[in-house]
Amino acid sequence: MNKPVYYLLICCMILFANPTWAQTELSPHGGAAKVLFLDHGMVNEVDSVGFSNGIELAYLRKISNHFNLAIPLKVSVADIGAKLNNRTLVSLDAVAQVPFLRTAKGLSAYGMGGVGFVVENFEESNIQVPIGAGIYIPAGGNSSINIQGEYRFSTQELRNNLQLGVGYAFRIPKGLGGKIKDRDKDGIPDEQDVCPDKKGVITAKGCPDQDGDGIDDLNDQCIDVPGLMDMNGCPDGDGDGVADNFDDCPEEAGSVINKGCPTKDMDGDGISDKEDACPDVPGLTKLAGCPDSDLDGVADTDDECPNLAGPRETFGCPDKDGDGIADKEDKCPDLAGTKEKGGCPKSAPVILKDSDNDGILDRDDKCPTTYGVAENGGCPATPTVTLKDTDNDGILDRDDRCPTSAGPSSNGGCPEITQEVRTVLAAAASNIQFETGSNTLLISSYPVMDQVLTIMRQHPGYSLSISGHTDNVGNDNNNMNLSNNRAMTCFNYLRDRGIDVSRMTFAGYGETRPVADNNSPEGRAMNRRVEFRLFVK
Repeated sequence: MNKPVYYLLICCMILFANPTWAQTELSPHGGAAKVLFLDHGMVNEVDSVGFSNGIELAYLRKISNHFNLAIPLKVSVADIGAKLNNRTLVSLDAVAQVPFLRTAKGLSAYGMGGVGFVVENFEESNIQVPIGAGIYIPAGGNSSINIQGEYRFSTQELRNNLQLGVGYAFRIPKGLGGKIKDRDKDGIPDEQDVCPDKKGVITAKGCPDQDGDGIDDLNDQCIDVPGLMDMNGCPDGDGDGVADNFDDCPEEAGSVINKGCPTKDMDGDGISDKEDACPDVPGLTKLAGCPDSDLDGVADTDDECPNLAGPRETFGCPDKDGDGIADKEDKCPDLAGTKEKGGCPKSAPVILKDSDNDGILDRDDKCPTTYGVAENGGCPATPTVTLKDTDNDGILDRDDRCPTSAGPSSNGGCPEITQEVRTVLAAAASNIQFETGSNTLLISSYPVMDQVLTIMRQHPGYSLSISGHTDNVGNDNNNMNLSNNRAMTCFNYLRDRGIDVSRMTFAGYGETRPVADNNSPEGRAMNRRVEFRLFVK
């Protein structure tokens, strides 16, 4: 290897060992020094010619993140042909470097191309066009290893050549190259300052950080209180993953689903109060936390006969003959019949009994074995008792479930529900709409809910059962909770508009009570519903 190569290596070692280059603020100017390996033989098909060496000193200028300019001065000794040995080559190039790959650790690969003027033995010259690629490998501070390979096209015969350069590159610190720009005068150079027009701190990359938590005020939701990065700059005093400004229980570790509060189960039934439709009474998971005293599968809140087992079809009341009419309303409880016949078979005569012969049928007689008067519901009259019938429907107020609204005894003295009202309630089941996957009512559902509200106001003697249902898509427990929450939303809507909560019950049944086939989109749409049912307690 020639002596100039050794001198270049010594210079590189001195540069690497010099700590004064390890500056944080760099100018666009820099330099490079490389050892060159040249080949004029292979590219010109001259087999007898081998490799030769040279050195390169270059000025580097960063124009932008996508373009660098290099001005290399090269001195080399080349063997070009049998009669052209030990030729001294001096070249000056102008080369563009275009980065095409950068990594987070500072490694940069680039393509290059340009034009060079070459003087040979200080006698003749030619023009050469270099093209190739190179790489910068970070070596600490403002230093890097530079490796570059190029093919050089020449305007002179036998002068095309290959060159490989290996050496050192560096950027000049701004303190040496000119005045550092710092528009906001916060001591952080504009090149490193994310907020160059606002005074800031280095821990927030030059941006303001009023509470000193390392999170700039622009991205800090709690600029007056030191906080955590994963809490958007807000504190989390109890360490439960819920920022204090969103934590309903900031001094007690809880869960995100409970807004930072611990899971509570007031009735001790293993179902959190938030998911428990009956948080004050122990209940069953399958009934959303509500009890089932007679174990008939109908929650007490929806069971009109909570202490007597009965099917869902009769709202939890017994139905011995299985005709879908509860025994308490069935004129023939032991014979399956139809609603038109009051629960009796169409062909069977209805037997009307009056055991005490007081002119009041047993079915309407409060005292069926003791002679009485109609004014007293079939029981003996008591002279000292004033018997009232405010609505003049023939049923005494004390026995009338709707004492101010006339109705038949078969309906407890309450007016019968008209077909028009039944139609409105039936239509409401499919017209109540919620936001997808949520229990938030869509505004389009308000007029439907207002129709239900009007019915409740017009029928003060009736109570309302609200039941939520879903299709079978998704997790069973999630469906159960969603249906319960949607029923509760309707309950709250009516409550907030003046309907007494003692007149209403609600529960969710998830996917357990389909009314259509879940295998079709139409069927699933019908199964996603909220049902309303009027009943007399």
